[in-house]
Amino acid sequence: MSFHAPASSLRQKPPRHALLFELIRQRSMAKHVNKRVLSRPPHDPGDLAAIARAAEHSLGLPPETQPPVL
Repeated sequence: MSFHAPASSLRQKPPRHALLFELIRQRSMAKHVNKRVLSRPPHDPGDLAAIARAAEHSLGLPPETQPPVL
C-alpha cells in the first residue's frame, strides 16, 4: 500500500502570471516616471549651454572634433 499526500488546497500560479504582474508593475512605474518628468518646468537654455560646455571640457575634445550640440 503506497502513501499519497493529500492534494494541496492552495493552487500554485504558473510562472507566466509572475511575468505578467512584473510587466504591469514596470508599465505602472514608467507611467509614474513619465508623469513626473513632464510635470517639471522646462529647462533654461542657458543652463543647457553651460552643461554642454562642461561636457566639452570634461571630454577634452578639440573644437573641430566636437559633435554639434542640439
